[in-house]
Amino acid sequence: MALPSLAALRERGFELIVIGKAWAPNLLQAFPEKVEIYPKKFLQRVGFLRRLAQAHQCGSILLFTNSFSSALEARAAGLAAIGFKHESRTLLLSDRLEQDHNIHQVRRFWLLAQKAVLVFKAGEPLATKPPDSIVFPISESIRILALQRVKHLGGPYILLCPFATGNIKGVSKLWTSYTELIERCRQDPALQALHWVVCPGPNEALQPSLEALFKRPANSDENRDLPNVQTKQLGRLCVLKNVGLLEYAALMEAAHCVIANDSGPSHLAALVAKHQITIFGPGDPAETGPWSQSATVLGGKGVWSSVDQVMSAIPALSGTAARP
Repeated sequence: MALPSLAALRERGFELIVIGKAWAPNLLQAFPEKVEIYPKKFLQRVGFLRRLAQAHQCGSILLFTNSFSSALEARAAGLAAIGFKHESRTLLLSDRLEQDHNIHQVRRFWLLAQKAVLVFKAGEPLATKPPDSIVFPISESIRILALQRVKHLGGPYILLCPFATGNIKGVSKLWTSYTELIERCRQDPALQALHWVVCPGPNEALQPSLEALFKRPANSDENRDLPNVQTKQLGRLCVLKNVGLLEYAALMEAAHCVIANDSGPSHLAALVAKHQITIFGPGDPAETGPWSQSATVLGGKGVWSSVDQVMSAIPALSGTAARP
């Protein structure tokens, strides 16, 4: 969600030294800047920031984070930090912005970029609002690699992202009806030919009922409990492991539809997917919804979507009858 802000600063002539977690270099490898991986411990981080600042003759840092520790590390490294006021870290910031939790995160990050332009007098102020879409390049070699992963399916697939870390006010962001969704879709003549793909990360596990469904043998025996199903048309269930983030994006781009929780994969899908459904529960789509004009957002603010609502949002396959 920070990509529009980074692009705007790059266009203004800023030399960007991007610092992120270990997954960031893979995801952003098509961008001009090398992504530096942030160490895990405080003293390592302080030394790391000092070395980067000296190497690039840089004295300032733009903090997209809200944490106290990130502001403290920047101050200890001798960097002037621009960031949002938040609890006790405010005094550690050289230039501060008031928090506004009632706007989308993309807009919040855009405010930081606007502030940086003003602080460094880098020409005219940025536009009031960020662009409505985000350009995210995927190389042809990554596309080919991703398509090889799903070549055996031989047809359109839905990419499921049934994972989400963290809670909101103690409530999980995980929608718990994915198993029912798949079983219902496989009984629907308009959707039963769709394949279903999940790509769990290194520390991600499927919900038990969903894991059991994906482990079910792919033969006619699994169809005995599905009335009115033509076996030859039933889509496959596929688990893909060890998928890099750029390859993940390419799989989303090629999917018939991406269905995700309120999560990081939802934002990745917003960059590339033709059709996307994001399912909210405790979260607020106005703050963390997918930044995409074509995404379908269901639920939110404590209200979960029903299986019927999600099924109705799935685009029909060409050449099939529309659902009533």
